[in-house]
Amino acid sequence: FPIAYDSKHFKAISTEALLINPNGSISKIENQNIEFQNLPDSSKKNIIIKCSDIQKGTILCYKLAFKGIKNKKEESPNVSDIFYVASGIQTYKKNYTVSFPSELKFYLIPDGVNDFLPEETTDNGITTFSYTCTNPEILQLSQLENICIFDVSPKIVLTSYNEWNDFGKWFAPRYNSFAKSPLPENSPILVDLPEDKLEQLKNIYRYIQKNISTQGESTFLPLQTPEITLKNNSGNIADKNALLSGALSKVGIKSYPMMISSINNGQIDVEMPAPCAFNHMITYVPAQNGIPQTLYLDPSTKFTAYDNLTFQLQSTNALIIDDEGKAEVVSTPIIDATLNSMTEDYKVIIDHIGGAK
Repeated sequence: FPIAYDSKHFKAISTEALLINPNGSISKIENQNIEFQNLPDSSKKNIIIKCSDIQKGTILCYKLAFKGIKNKKEESPNVSDIFYVASGIQTYKKNYTVSFPSELKFYLIPDGVNDFLPEETTDNGITTFSYTCTNPEILQLSQLENICIFDVSPKIVLTSYNEWNDFGKWFAPRYNSFAKSPLPENSPILVDLPEDKLEQLKNIYRYIQKNISTQGESTFLPLQTPEITLKNNSGNIADKNALLSGALSKVGIKSYPMMISSINNGQIDVEMPAPCAFNHMITYVPAQNGIPQTLYLDPSTKFTAYDNLTFQLQSTNALIIDDEGKAEVVSTPIIDATLNSMTEDYKVIIDHIGGAK
């Protein structure tokens, strides 16, 4: 029974679990049967509760406590998280408690949760939100073809942002401190560029696709400057987008970071300013002098053309943040089917006994 959390922002400080057996007896699950498992290429961890030899009708009860990890580089915490109420298995009760210093401001926003009555208390400068969901609905996803659990589940959003612009004003200067850091004129990504603006964009985009591998944990803020990304020939998704924006700015092409929620991640609620709902980042290039049309560039791919998007990123919600921090929720386009295709050629050599290579 796995439960995921983001270890970059939260630390598990207490985990307890027990089983209520069909005959009414209670069995404690020992600590050695509660494991923490790192998910590949991510800061997320799974808490695995091992339940062996359980009988039908057994009830699993667990209690988890997390503490937010303070980033020393930030002057104040900025948090957004989503708690999905529905479950794929029968659940009797979900109880959440969130505590934070009273001088901070957090918002608790329900979406599709009936009779949502959170209790708010303040004691010794600590504010606590407590809320309980009894008998959350069960989602049988096998019966809901092509529907994402994140779209159909009632949810409760905890966020420190009152509106998207609040997040944009926090994000923009931090992202631009990387994307607009100096990039040497003789950088290989800028060498031998043609005069035409659109051709310059194509060359820069293809250089990143061909030479810069995607490595490291997925974050929305870069972890290194574009110059270091070029030197290492690798970076995470935010690093590659910052390099793309930085190189484009050197040739006078405006671009902005775009956070995006892929189809399999579900559509975000535009009324709920919770950036944690996004799971990918691309670069948005508005139409401008030399660039005849708006472009959506995904430098994390190896083969997608500059004027195309993979199907997972088409017709889904995205957030554009400009240099001043203005944030706008938009929908990505549906690419013409004639452009959204790929041709692969293979050369097969048959040896004398019929083997192929």
